[in-house]
Amino acid sequence: MNKSYLGWGISLVTFLIIMFVDQTFYLGVWPSTLPVILLVTHALYFRTDVKGKRRVPYSIFVLLYLSILYVSLPDYTYNQAKEIVQEKYEIINEKEQTIPVMDPGFHPFALTSFYSFKVKSMDAEQRVMVNPDSGVIIVPR
Repeated sequence: MNKSYLGWGISLVTFLIIMFVDQTFYLGVWPSTLPVILLVTHALYFRTDVKGKRRVPYSIFVLLYLSILYVSLPDYTYNQAKEIVQEKYEIINEKEQTIPVMDPGFHPFALTSFYSFKVKSMDAEQRVMVNPDSGVIIVPR
């Protein structure tokens, strides 16, 4: 078996894990574009046999990748944001769970969406947003 498949396999499994975590816990608000680009770079690095590859540059790449992965993760999952909102409001509807806050262009670490909740406050319905990085509740006007 060609060892170049190992790099592609690792990249594919890592990509699937990133997408699963993003869609399950963060509902697509995780800015995972840069980690995915680095996964493609990783796969391209392994397109030939790994025997002649140098370990030090590869180790630096892996450490850089893990650092970027950690830095890009939002601090709050959807369920944690929901708990924050439930401390102040009664949640009525969770149909629209995220709301875009930026244009969908390339922003490697910037969040393009916030969590969104329809709540009841003083007998009135309103929508509130939660910043996934800070956990701050934002009430749009």
